[in-house]
Amino acid sequence: MIYKNWNITTTKEQHGIVVDYSDSEGNRYSAPFCFHTYEEARRYGKLCVDQLTRTGVRNNLLLQSIGQNQVASENLEKLSTSA
Repeated sequence: MIYKNWNITTTKEQHGIVVDYSDSEGNRYSAPFCFHTYEEARRYGKLCVDQLTRTGVRNNLLLQSIGQNQVASENLEKLSTSA
């Protein structure tokens, strides 16, 4: 199902129903536990999407990733100029 431009997927597994959710950029997230019904799993997925978008966690993760890539790039540049 699509919720606020996120894809929420529920799947039946051995111990119950699991929920995964991914944003429009393909970043995937998973709930760490199982549910008894598909509706419970979807409801939890919606709550997680709401929390991620409300708190800006996704933006923080993106900024951290950009910062790490920038540091790695600077280190690589230093190595190549010192050789």
